Amino acid sequence: MAIESSGRIMVRVPRTQFHALMMAPRLGATAGPGSTRPLFAAMHAAGFVTQTHKPAEQQKDWLLHRLPPDERNPWDVAHELVRGKAQGAAHLVGSPELYAEPDLLLPSRQAPQPPKAVRAALAPRAKAPRKGPPYPPDDMLNKHYDPKSGSGFSPAWHLQKDYGNFVGAWSQGKTRGAGIRIAHLDTGYTPEQASKPRNLHPEQGWNVSDDNADIIDRKHTAPWDMPGHGTATLALLAGNAVNIQFEANGPVYNGDLGGAPDASVVPVLIGSSVIHLYTANVAQGLSYALAPHAGGPCDVVSLSHGGLPSNAWADAVNDLYEAGIVVVAASGDSFNLKLVEIATHFTVYPSAFYRVVTATGTTYAKGPYIADDTGAMQGCWGPDAVMKKAIAAYTPNVPWMRYDDTPFGWDMDGGGTSAATPQVAAACALWLAKYGKQFPAGWTRVAACRHALFESVKNKGKDLAHIGVGMLDAGEMLSAATLAKVTKAYKDGKLPHIEPDKVSNPFFRLLFGLPPPGSGVDEMYETEAAQLLFRSKNKELVAAFEADPQGQKKLSPQKAKRLRDAFIREPAISNSLKTHLKAAAKDTK
Repeated sequence: MAIESSGRIMVRVPRTQFHALMMAPRLGATAGPGSTRPLFAAMHAAGFVTQTHKPAEQQKDWLLHRLPPDERNPWDVAHELVRGKAQGAAHLVGSPELYAEPDLLLPSRQAPQPPKAVRAALAPRAKAPRKGPPYPPDDMLNKHYDPKSGSGFSPAWHLQKDYGNFVGAWSQGKTRGAGIRIAHLDTGYTPEQASKPRNLHPEQGWNVSDDNADIIDRKHTAPWDMPGHGTATLALLAGNAVNIQFEANGPVYNGDLGGAPDASVVPVLIGSSVIHLYTANVAQGLSYALAPHAGGPCDVVSLSHGGLPSNAWADAVNDLYEAGIVVVAASGDSFNLKLVEIATHFTVYPSAFYRVVTATGTTYAKGPYIADDTGAMQGCWGPDAVMKKAIAAYTPNVPWMRYDDTPFGWDMDGGGTSAATPQVAAACALWLAKYGKQFPAGWTRVAACRHALFESVKNKGKDLAHIGVGMLDAGEMLSAATLAKVTKAYKDGKLPHIEPDKVSNPFFRLLFGLPPPGSGVDEMYETEAAQLLFRSKNKELVAAFEADPQGQKKLSPQKAKRLRDAFIREPAISNSLKTHLKAAAKDTK
């Protein structure tokens, strides 16, 4: 199994070394082979300093180094850099704490085609005639899930009282998120789309993928590349007023489409396609929320993307949490995960990090977003430790505004946890607009918002394994009763400060009898091992990982040996990790 990367290596160094390199002429001088620049350049340019709560000797920062083209496993290249043997990277070596991680592309450049039935479902269809308003949709429903055609539902059912209850939240205030800034990390926006947020600020956004100001949603020839993903999720987050009707005899919806339509939104393009993302770009997009071009840090991040575990992502999430920014990220979708070569049904990263709110899906029938039908998209879930900070919003068959056929093009088959995520982020924006300033800035405000989110859910605790804490209820979240619960928790000192996130793989350590990482190189082994477990096609290995992700169950000697051997035979394993594990296996009884 080939692993592709951008040819760049993300390097974490002590802050003192970072500052010394910042003064060097080579840093940021070029973008070619041998060049080094800050990974979180926008944050540094704005003068935002992180980790100030740590002693100076424990503070670290990230660099992005580009190496000459290399056909080897990118993790082997990263290990070569740490050993001081990479061409043009000697200036980066000098500390046992040095950690390097390749900038991986997920998936490979040639994405495998989905099954024939799925390709047929995704193929362009004849568009309905434009008679509007109210404007009819271009596509029909996802028939694997409710609601069904002819059932007389509103095309904005996800906003209604029995569902997300944004109408209940809107009735409790004069504004709908005004004064709150949301960083929308996705594939950009469409200027002509009627649902474009009325307080969108493209002049403050950035294209971290191409390092320029072009943040327009791209077009793709393959429909399974999911063109227009940014345009559609942006509408669910803070979409302007629309006038839409699904069926001729059905109800008309004439009103704001997004959950927080008065919020200010900063679009950050992290990739031109949903399924072609680089690790470094997601890290940069997260960090960008700390210091957009104007107006200061954002209050909320909405991220409908994910992938393999990354310590660069973990550190970006930690910075946002300490700065008081609520991060909401999608748990992932099993159909998409097949395309990015992830085998387990576990929640993807960075959503799996504990300082991130995990957005799962719940359907019109108010059940988990799971289906056994061939070709049906469904959500991801687990492990249980992650689901304790997960919340479900409504999907599929929600409005999906189009990047083409503008300004009034839209579908009614929007789905995936990508659609659930902006709804949860919007609810957080509404709560922060109304109550945020009643709590201290920084992580305490994040904790207060999360407490309100989880205390106000519908069907609390009824399906922790698949849905999480419960189903989103924005109206109840903004209620006086919920505020009283949050205020009491704050006064009683019961709003927890969550420990910093990092990539941790206790199952891997149990399997090979390894201690927790003690150096940067040990962390590299652990991160690569975690990525391998998410990509493995070995059914026994994946099943064992899913059954005991925390590494708490003792394995029989025979099974442990089979799993160790299978792990070492993983097609994508680097020579560096393989050599390390072979030595560890000899010492494991």
